[in-house]
Amino acid sequence: MIGFEIWLNEKYICTAGIQQNGSLSAITHWVKRTDSTSDEELYLDVGGLSDDLEANHVYLKWVNRQLTIGDEINIKIVQVPEVNKPISEKRELAGFIEEEERRCYERLKQKYEN
Repeated sequence: MIGFEIWLNEKYICTAGIQQNGSLSAITHWVKRTDSTSDEELYLDVGGLSDDLEANHVYLKWVNRQLTIGDEINIKIVQVPEVNKPISEKRELAGFIEEEERRCYERLKQKYEN
């Protein structure tokens, strides 16, 4: 499978990947909400989304780490037989997703058709 080999400051962190259909992402993000530097966030997130056998969405997370100025991130795309176990998995049941989509549809329908 395709995997992301993640390195931070020349230290190996993990290899992330999804065996079945899904998506895999490595994202760095910086957020500043006010003029105060204490309200800044700088993070590395490595995660993905896959579907299990019952068509439930499974959100996977391998890395959720705060970064600092000067950090170096390296991502190597690799072909591997297995990857590290995610640090977290969150399932959304297919029925729940469908109900939420229906509620959203009905709300938007009412908003724009009236």
